[in-house]
Amino acid sequence: MVKQTLNKIFTSRAFFVIFSILAAVSLWVYIAYSENPDITEYYSGIPIEFVGTDSLQDKNLIVTASDVSQVSLRLSGKRIDMTKLKKDNISIVVDVSRVTVSGTHQLDYDIDYGDGVAADDIVVSSASVNYITVTVEPLTHKTIPVTGDFNGNIAENYIGAELEVTPATIKISGPKNVIDRITYAYVVMEREEISATTTDTLPYKLMDANDVEVVSDLVTSDTDSIVVTQKVSRVKEVPLTVNLAEGAGANSSNTTVTIEPSSITIIGDAEIVDEINTISLGTIDLSSFTSNYTREMPIILPDGVSIQSGVTSATVNISIVGLDTIQVTSSNFQITNETDGYSADLLTESLNVTIRGSASRLNGITAQNVRIVVSLEGIGNSEGMFTIEPRIYIDGVSGVGAVGDYEVNVRVSKS
Repeated sequence: MVKQTLNKIFTSRAFFVIFSILAAVSLWVYIAYSENPDITEYYSGIPIEFVGTDSLQDKNLIVTASDVSQVSLRLSGKRIDMTKLKKDNISIVVDVSRVTVSGTHQLDYDIDYGDGVAADDIVVSSASVNYITVTVEPLTHKTIPVTGDFNGNIAENYIGAELEVTPATIKISGPKNVIDRITYAYVVMEREEISATTTDTLPYKLMDANDVEVVSDLVTSDTDSIVVTQKVSRVKEVPLTVNLAEGAGANSSNTTVTIEPSSITIIGDAEIVDEINTISLGTIDLSSFTSNYTREMPIILPDGVSIQSGVTSATVNISIVGLDTIQVTSSNFQITNETDGYSADLLTESLNVTIRGSASRLNGITAQNVRIVVSLEGIGNSEGMFTIEPRIYIDGVSGVGAVGDYEVNVRVSKS
């Protein structure tokens, strides 16, 4: 039964077809690799690669053109070697390091067949060109400024400063006719809704004097990118205020205060600005004037905060209403804080004191109510004549007080 099956297979038409194919392939493999005949192949569009350009630049030279950019080759060799050739692995290598002067040069080239293929195993039957003609020009160097623009928008209640670029200049190199056209490098930051200082590292374009981009593969630079910073600050309007030191019957209830300007717009770091709700110009002693006060006061801000409008001071106007004043001359002096071993003689015999308060409280005040206290605390162990600012008290009456500044003269001597 098995013998009949085998006889049927070996005598079938399909068997003879398969056997014929295998025999033909075996014969081809034998001829191709056992006898290894010579074959020829054609390769077109092989790119040119220039080497030694660094050495050329050291001589301040640059290749600006070549007569061809590709080469076609007809190559021959043993089949086993030719089957290793791949067009993508073949390149034409031109060494320009031997060039020493500018001008037009005819240069030989080498053929790199790629890994695994020895140059001695391949024969160049023909080539589209026998040498490469290159144009070499002087290499020109130039330092140009870098400018930048911000293309986007700043978030509400924030303000942006002028765009910062680093480095501020770059050095470019290339053929003179191209380098002479380039006047600056240009970089653009594109951002939306910026609410904090932002930094990007970005590519740039080379521009001419007409703001047109200059594109050339022959130009090199000492940097490939520019660091661009868009500074953003918080903007906030805050009112101006003053602190009032009550005195001589005056307080916030009978005092009118106006400040011009009444508010300012400040700019600064968001963490600092957000904590500022008012700005105080300082403290004003209500007992230092009788009824009206006008003073220009400086606006002092925390470090890192500025005023958008550029103003540096504000005018403060204060009016006291509903209070009257009287004049009382008093000689009721009291000397305190004398140094042991020293004595003081008053040279001022009396003071004309202005007292302010409501009319009902001022009625009946006499010189006996006015006490003038002269403290010698700051004199120490000194002798001579001194001018001292006394403290004035109105005894027996509340809600009133002395207005203005006073001075008395004393002579201090050892006891």
